[in-house]
Amino acid sequence: MRRRRVRVNSTKRRRLGYRPSYQLNRMLWEFHAYDDDPFPSIPHGHSLDSEHKLNVDTGEIVLGKQCCGKIKTKEHKRLLNDKRFQKLVLVAKQYHKDKNKRRGRFGYKLTKERRIKSMLFICEVEMEESTDQ
Repeated sequence: MRRRRVRVNSTKRRRLGYRPSYQLNRMLWEFHAYDDDPFPSIPHGHSLDSEHKLNVDTGEIVLGKQCCGKIKTKEHKRLLNDKRFQKLVLVAKQYHKDKNKRRGRFGYKLTKERRIKSMLFICEVEMEESTDQ
């Protein structure tokens, strides 16, 4: 099996992010809760193998501004059902919500579909947390 070279980030960024132990579309990914770049989604994944980004909402893989692929539905569901990832999503969305309130404007344009998906996802996670307690 081919060994992968993984870029080493500062320890501060590593503490605030999440690296799943499994691969998505044969690539390793890293997600940051406090990433100021809102494109392509909040949060989004950075490939450790290349310059690709992963849109968490749709599962699309983006290079620059163009979609160049998509992860499998099974992989996307596995990521969305990951408890640590769900916590990271809540922290990231809250961070951007608070950050944009301080600025007095939206940092990115929310489409109606993305807003509904985000609200449903947050409701599902909160309901799961309340049933676990």
